[in-house]
Amino acid sequence: MIIVKWQEVINDRKKEIRQRVVNMEQANQLRNKKRSEGVKAWVEMEKDTIVEREEW
Repeated sequence: MIIVKWQEVINDRKKEIRQRVVNMEQANQLRNKKRSEGVKAWVEMEKDTIVEREEW
């Protein structure tokens, strides 16, 4: 499973937002969109219970 994550401030609190995507192309597009908005975003790949985090 591929997940794009980013943080937003909602009601003066930082909240981590998770969005599942079906492939790396969509993951990169969403990550790049968030980054163009000035938001730090990253991609994580979950394999069963192991999480691999990639930041570019």
